[in-house]
Amino acid sequence: MSASSDLQEADLELLQRFSLDRVLAADSRSKSMSVVGTIDGQMAIVVAEKTAFDVDRAVDATKVLASRLGFHNDVYNTFFATLEPDLESAPAVKYIVIWPANETHLQKYLPQKKRMVRETAKMYEEVTKPYIATKLGARIAWVYNILDHKKEADRIVYEDPDPVNGFILLPDLKWDCTTVSSLYLIAIVHRRDIHSIRDLRGEHLEYLRKLRDQCFSAVEEKWGVKRCHLRLWLHYQPSYYHLHHSCLTT
Repeated sequence: MSASSDLQEADLELLQRFSLDRVLAADSRSKSMSVVGTIDGQMAIVVAEKTAFDVDRAVDATKVLASRLGFHNDVYNTFFATLEPDLESAPAVKYIVIWPANETHLQKYLPQKKRMVRETAKMYEEVTKPYIATKLGARIAWVYNILDHKKEADRIVYEDPDPVNGFILLPDLKWDCTTVSSLYLIAIVHRRDIHSIRDLRGEHLEYLRKLRDQCFSAVEEKWGVKRCHLRLWLHYQPSYYHLHHSCLTT
């Protein structure tokens, strides 16, 4: 599917129809905020994140429309400013819109209290494994859409099409696809029988090493980032139960 056909299917007026209910979370470090509300009467979650400057277009950071002085002391000055907008080359904000959203989406974006849990094999069999079974099928249809090239085919960075040992590498939604220093990619495996790191065995070591090397080579070829500046890892518990690896710059 081409980028243009994906855009034709998308509703470009979703943001304009969004009605705010409340703020879910805000992070001053990532300069992002998550809110919940409705679109056409259905629950919607919107994540707004200020974009990073593009070092290849440093001039955009100097196109000041209006400014005010923060403070002045000897040679030190701070200013607050608004910049000249440019939707194509220097968008100010990236939005993620989840609609229609459900309770699972809502819980993901609410502030969470983190706990360290030592999961035994017994706990996995009795608690985690039955839970995973409820998160398969339609819950990860969007993953299968990517693997089957029904969606986001234009965003694929690299693919090994082997149905057993292959995978698709594409940008994570958290990355702006521009700032290489904050590169964040996801490698989604083609095989559908491995849900998490718990399903991996010694026999998969060579498979994992090959995937790692292919990811690193693809990133270096496209962005010039060497493997010594990259890390590849897995979440547990993952946000969805289809084996996927995160590839980030160090």
